[in-house]
Amino acid sequence: MNEFESTGKPGVTQSVRSFIDQGHQTAEVIRGRVSDVRGQVKHGGSTALERTRSYVNAHPLKAVGIAFGVGYIAMRIQTSPLLKLGLLGGLVYLGRGLVRERTGTRVASQPEPAAYQR
Repeated sequence: MNEFESTGKPGVTQSVRSFIDQGHQTAEVIRGRVSDVRGQVKHGGSTALERTRSYVNAHPLKAVGIAFGVGYIAMRIQTSPLLKLGLLGGLVYLGRGLVRERTGTRVASQPEPAAYQR
């Protein structure tokens, strides 16, 4: 008999075993969720790819124009500090809008509209 069994309390060995079993169960749940998410991402990616292909097939000139425009803007952003700053500002603006939309709350740095002030 060891010192932990003689106290009358549940054995440390049993506690460790149950802790390990819980860890294994949690790991299995996480593996299942990761597998589900992976499947959803693959399906979503293939759906987006198919939609893009059908758009390009239906509107080839528009697709070339869009690709040229995106490439031109990307090239200009690489070479122009002013456009980099503008892009950064635009991304911050869009990000704040997404936060507002998803949480239903205002971003802290935005002033409260006059209609809501007391």
